[in-house]
Amino acid sequence: MKYSIYQKQNPEFLNNYLNYKRCIEHYSNTTVREDYFDIRTFFRYLKFKEQNPKEFNIDDFKQLSIKDITIDDMNNLIEKDIDNFLFFLRYELNNTPKSRNKKLASLKGLFKFISTNNHINRNPTANHKSTNTGKRLPKYLNLSQSKKMLSKVINSEQRNKIRNYAIVCVFLNCGIRLGELVNIDLTDIKFDERTLKICGKGNKE
Repeated sequence: MKYSIYQKQNPEFLNNYLNYKRCIEHYSNTTVREDYFDIRTFFRYLKFKEQNPKEFNIDDFKQLSIKDITIDDMNNLIEKDIDNFLFFLRYELNNTPKSRNKKLASLKGLFKFISTNNHINRNPTANHKSTNTGKRLPKYLNLSQSKKMLSKVINSEQRNKIRNYAIVCVFLNCGIRLGELVNIDLTDIKFDERTLKICGKGNKE
């Protein structure tokens, strides 16, 4: 689903940033969409704080409109507002340090853009650092587990077991992301050359 379907729900300056990121910086639609969701959460937090309800309700939070968020709202923010948002992510939305870092990075991108274009006087995210989450070792299947999984797929009673077997083979042998796999087009497959073209992050082939 493309981020552009949400544009009618957004303030104009946010759409300008998202379009810049997609069309000028050439980030993938998936990356821009995820950035948008992060920023939308921040804007909803601003609306939530403005309403000052007695208690937090996630369903009500998801219904908050961000259409009337303005550049003036951005210009009035200070570092403490970003701190409070990160606190909200941790204790109200139960976001992990990795998720909080991702949302902070999305906000940094937005504020850098509107600051560079002289829409705000100061960048409230400029001095914020990401939380140290440590390095997580990748999880992988060994050869025996891989063979067992392939055997279960091909010997199943599912109607599309040949297709599923091919999908698992591509995952195991190429190590590509799910988003990269589902975007494969028939024109990307060269049967005579025995090659497969994958479009990865940053539109790199």
